[in-house]
Order: sequence, then structure tokens, then C-alpha cells
Amino acid sequence: MNNNSSKVFLSKLTVSQDDIWSYPFRNEDQQLEANLRDKVATANINNYLDIIAQNHSIPVMDYEVKRFLSEVTPGGVILDAGGCWGWHWRNIDNIRPDVNIVILDFLRNNLLIARSVLKNNINKNIFLVHGDARELIWGTETFSNYWTVQAFQHIPNFELAVKEAYRVLK
Repeated sequence: MNNNSSKVFLSKLTVSQDDIWSYPFRNEDQQLEANLRDKVATANINNYLDIIAQNHSIPVMDYEVKRFLSEVTPGGVILDAGGCWGWHWRNIDNIRPDVNIVILDFLRNNLLIARSVLKNNINKNIFLVHGDARELIWGTETFSNYWTVQAFQHIPNFELAVKEAYRVLK
């Protein structure tokens, strides 16, 4: 792990043999979304950047990640809500190796793909957490920064997710 602060944000979580951390949550109202996304996540994907490039501009996202990281305080801890495959953090060691990132996703299969995409960083400075952005287990003011891209529009009760984001930010 990157530093002692890592243990603080992992302390209430359990880790499984697949290196994915988790906490209990309910997301019955997201089952349709989960089923649709699970079909994509369980497909045999080898060239993940080629697939991502069909719907995202990789250079634009890389630029935005670098810009965002330039504002993170040294040793910061980022919560990436709805982080999915986590591909946008693939260069973190080259940009900000001092930063820890918690990728939160409600679909475990997305996190399994993230584990294969980010293999060398898992449980070093990137931590995969199976959970719900509307039911965060962390205490008030746990994270220095919050990142989310194209996730909140899919969350029922958007207001609750925003309140939770505000609550866990320092």
C-alpha cells in the first residue's frame, strides 16, 4: 500500500480473494441497469482501449485526468464513483504515484475488468470497491477528491448520491 492513510479508507471493508473490497449495500432499483452493464462486462474483452475508443476520446480523458490530478494535494485519496473499468487511471504511476484511488462501482464484473486493466496498481495505489454511491460506508471527510464521469445520470435518486459525495469530501 502507498501509505498509512490507505488503511483508514479500507478499514470498514472486506477484501475477497479476487482483490476486490466490498461492503453491504442494496441496489434493487438498479437491477435493469446492472443487467445491461453485466452483459458488456462479462463479454470476453481483450482490447479494452479499442472498445473504449468507440465511445470515448482517450486523449481527451487522459488530458482531463492529468488536469484533475494537478489539483490533488500530495498524498491525496480520490473516490472515483462509478469508476467502471478504471482505464483512465492506467498511467497514475507516471503522473501521481503519491495518490491513492478508490474505484467504486455497483457492478462487481466491472471491477474484475478493472483489475485486469490496472493489474500492477491494484492494492498498491488503486483499490477496487464493490459498493453504491448512494450508500457510502466511509465517514465524513474521508476523501480529498471525488471523480465521476458519465455515472451519475444512471443513478436513481441522484440527489442522494450528491449528498453522499459532499459528505465524504474533506
